Amino acid sequence: MDSSLNNYHVDIKNIIANSPGHVYWKDTKGHYLGCNLLQTKTFGCKTSEEVLGKTDYDFVSQQEAQKVAEIDQKIIMSGLPIVLEEKATLKDGITHTYLSHKVPLKDKSGIIVGILGISFDITDRKKLETKFQTDNIQLKAILENIIDNVPAHIYWQNEDGMILGCNELQAKSAGYKSKYDFIGRSIKDTPWKEKEEEFKKIIREVMTKKKAIAEEEEPVTLNGEKKIFLSRKAPLLNENDEAIGMIGISVDITDLKEAQERALKAEAKAEAERQIKKAVASFAGTVAHDLRTPLTAINLIGEFLKARLPMIVKAYDYAEQHDQVEEPLNPRQKEGLKMAGENIQGRVKVAQDYITFSLKSVKGAAQGERLLSAEDLVPCSIEKCVRKVIDDYPFQTDERAKLHFTCIKDFTFLGNEIFMVRVIENLIKNAFEQIQLKGKGEIYIQCNNHDHHPQLTIKDTAGGVTRSLVESLFQGMNTTKTDGTGIGLSSAKEIMPLFGGDIKAQLVEGDCIAFHLTFPLHFS
Repeated sequence: MDSSLNNYHVDIKNIIANSPGHVYWKDTKGHYLGCNLLQTKTFGCKTSEEVLGKTDYDFVSQQEAQKVAEIDQKIIMSGLPIVLEEKATLKDGITHTYLSHKVPLKDKSGIIVGILGISFDITDRKKLETKFQTDNIQLKAILENIIDNVPAHIYWQNEDGMILGCNELQAKSAGYKSKYDFIGRSIKDTPWKEKEEEFKKIIREVMTKKKAIAEEEEPVTLNGEKKIFLSRKAPLLNENDEAIGMIGISVDITDLKEAQERALKAEAKAEAERQIKKAVASFAGTVAHDLRTPLTAINLIGEFLKARLPMIVKAYDYAEQHDQVEEPLNPRQKEGLKMAGENIQGRVKVAQDYITFSLKSVKGAAQGERLLSAEDLVPCSIEKCVRKVIDDYPFQTDERAKLHFTCIKDFTFLGNEIFMVRVIENLIKNAFEQIQLKGKGEIYIQCNNHDHHPQLTIKDTAGGVTRSLVESLFQGMNTTKTDGTGIGLSSAKEIMPLFGGDIKAQLVEGDCIAFHLTFPLHFS
């Protein structure tokens, strides 16, 4: 034997005792035969002797211990190892998640006498994974909402022309109630099916050359009306920069064309084409490659519309003065048309700001920092936050009449307006979904600083809420919706403490729900 090895004594017990993982072994009835120091401390014991002879029922809840026992017995009966995730609520009151590797424990003759396991605490990693998933879902929802509200037809197809995705405007123009009904359809399932081969040729050309094209398309009939579109079509790329289809954006320029023919010079058309090309240039990449890319494109569209729509309205006024308009717009509609570009840019700015703070918070969380740093917190008016949500919210039909806001006494809190607006918007959105589901109810919002207790209350009277649901609403990702994820409530519960506040749910008026958002007294 090498003499150098004689200078070292490897103590296997010492190695096990100081292992960075939780090491333990039990007999066939679940009694602990031994464990290392980390496992001993986790159970709240000072020495491993205090653990010997005890079972998991002595350290965790009966339900959790039963699950562990079932897994252990499965290993003993099958003789096969198992790798799995396990949860345990320990004496610190925190539920920990462990990645465990367990194998049969055998004696010298090969008979199974128990199990041997090593477990690693992955609680922090699981929390980080959950946050990444939550933020990703929220950002995708923001992008989808923006695309659905852009005054243009947006769509992406594979090389055979099958619709892979689109916004609501494109789906309705094709005669479908929603984009989800349209996705998966082919060109044959559209009003312009007679142009199938022509459209497929364009798709193949864009994919082959991997270059975008812009063109004024031939008139098509939609809902019995002839429409003219200015379109920009670009290759849809995957992660390997391979063309897998085509993405397009088409703007209805029918009214513009008619106005040009009657009152504008030919140069207006060229300028409109240049502006639209500039506005939609960023749509040439893949849809999911980078959220900022489509948001930038949408912002450019808003810039174009902000610059050009007043001119179109002016042309419209000229046509109206000469009795060339069959269905005139009212003043409110014309004003809305003028402001469309500015409103789009405002929406994009909100989304960009939210993305910026979200990405910053994800990076900070990965480094063990707070979601918001001290410099991110500024004085905010709660009344201003609520009114901003109400002013920007996309109310459906009669929804606005069902929302009632009363600010008894405004107050200022140290927070972040972008995140606060997102919390309020999610609560209002959830409430309207319940009202639509139940077919009744209204929303009541009130802010007050009575007796120096700053609070915002959001209540809906849709009903159907149980006490057990309210009590468990913020435990994990619970929700009041049958098909909800609970992400909005989870985010609210995470954001409010960053402002030094909290959010709680309360059962009111029998089976209705109210959310109380409280804020610290010292700043208000």
